[in-house]
Amino acid sequence: MYLITPLKANTPYLCRAHRQGPHRIRALTVVAFLLLFGGLATAQTPMPTLTLNAALDAAQARSATLPAQDAASRAARERAISAGRLPDPVLRLSVDNLPIEGPMRYSLTDDFMTQRSVEWMQTYTATSKREALSVRYEQEAEAALSIRSLQKTKLFIQTAQAWLERYYQEKMLGMLIRQRNEARQVSQAVESAYRNARATQADVLASRAAVAGVEDRMHVVRSDLSNAQALLQRWVGNAATQPLGPLPRIDKTLLDKSQLHQEIAQHSEIAVLDARKRVALAQAEVAKQNKSVDWNWSLMYSKRGSQFGDMVSFGVSIPLQWDQANKQDRELTASLDQVEQIRLENEEMRRGLLAPIEY
Repeated sequence: MYLITPLKANTPYLCRAHRQGPHRIRALTVVAFLLLFGGLATAQTPMPTLTLNAALDAAQARSATLPAQDAASRAARERAISAGRLPDPVLRLSVDNLPIEGPMRYSLTDDFMTQRSVEWMQTYTATSKREALSVRYEQEAEAALSIRSLQKTKLFIQTAQAWLERYYQEKMLGMLIRQRNEARQVSQAVESAYRNARATQADVLASRAAVAGVEDRMHVVRSDLSNAQALLQRWVGNAATQPLGPLPRIDKTLLDKSQLHQEIAQHSEIAVLDARKRVALAQAEVAKQNKSVDWNWSLMYSKRGSQFGDMVSFGVSIPLQWDQANKQDRELTASLDQVEQIRLENEEMRRGLLAPIEY
């Protein structure tokens, strides 16, 4: 704060100001006003702090992992829409039975067997098979969102750990600074007593060793604080340079032990396994539907020379699944085994999460 001392009317400075005119006095008044109230405004502006919730919000806004999972979910939904459609038809243009020898060689119209053809082919995939494949991709989209939730949870945990580490290291450093100051005062008192023959040299060395021990501890804490600051900046960016806000309430939990078995399904890692299980079940349904073949329909129009009549051909192509036991059936068995694998992993994870709380 800037203070303005009132001037006496008979001071030489004020007399010179009067002689220089009223503009000089007004200019001095404006300068004094700015110095006074500008200083007050600067002193009263609070410095922004980084609370734990603000750090979590900053980490979420800065994360590249979460938008990546959003993109994966959108990609799977686009595939789900595409999988529900029939395969693209095929248009075939051809010249059949073109002679390359004799008097009619390279003629498109002289030989009755030569024909110019336009063929339309369409593979027909059963509706149930297309729906099964579409559901599979929809489940992949849901799984991507579950992974996003898990990544968000891990991001919050890592950010909170970095914030709390910095908070407690700062508190530790402040405590050590106070201990060092007190140890220095004690050391100075012991040295004064030694000079007055009221303390021994051993007392002086012990007091100095106490100061050195605290300072050594301060070096370690400063190093840990620097690491915590760097880790926090990794998650929240430039906001890590702000002073930390107050410690939030962390002595209570919303966990209800009586509903633990029902609420454990909301755990992010369990949710991911549940989503993977649904994807595996959908894939098993796709493998089951693949035991039915896709028919291929074709229609061809053939034009010959003007002296010959045009022709139309049509046909059906049917894949022959000669070895279903070693191909389609094994694909289905593999998909069902994957479902069982995920189910057992889910059960093992549930037990691991419940054990520290129940026992």
